[in-house]
Amino acid sequence: MNKLIAKSFLWMAIGLLVTFVTGYLANTSFNIMYALFTKKIYIVLVVIEVLMVIFLSARIHTMNSTAAKLAFLLYSLLTGFVFSAVFLVYSVSYVLFTFLIAAILFLFFGFFGYHTKLDLSKIGNILLMGLIGVILLEVLNILLFHGALNIILCIIFLLVFLGVTAWDLQKLKYMGDDENLAIYGALQLYLDFINILIVLLRLLSRRQ
Repeated sequence: MNKLIAKSFLWMAIGLLVTFVTGYLANTSFNIMYALFTKKIYIVLVVIEVLMVIFLSARIHTMNSTAAKLAFLLYSLLTGFVFSAVFLVYSVSYVLFTFLIAAILFLFFGFFGYHTKLDLSKIGNILLMGLIGVILLEVLNILLFHGALNIILCIIFLLVFLGVTAWDLQKLKYMGDDENLAIYGALQLYLDFINILIVLLRLLSRRQ
């Protein structure tokens, strides 16, 4: 494993730790959860989270390395408050069990992406188009909830993000060793893992 990917995995792990600790601690505070879900703060945080990840993906290359690291940690912290909703629905033991399964799948497809001789960039655009299509269907399914469609969407989501994980590892393999690139890689891998985890939580549980 090259230095860039090692650094990316390290920062990804730090980001996940910040997110899980924040989410768990927020869930144990009645005042925080009351504020999040009764004063519309949760929706605001989700919107800020989406805007922030778009900004970081586009500008993290040009930021000061310290600023990039702080921005990534801030994003991980913000995601922790959004992620606190997970602990309202699922038990800690179930989340940890699903985390283990997500980690195994993530590492397997990451290993494949790193070592395969196939050019995964050829399917990258197809994966992104598929992701956009599934997101649109997901929005429709939220309005017209259908159990069977929910399962199908979860499976497609999972396959897409596993494919994106392999693609991201292959891209990082050929990038230079740079602090900002390491944070960029950490952000991409972090997003891949979080989405795989959330899809598995939905797919393996009957709770909606």
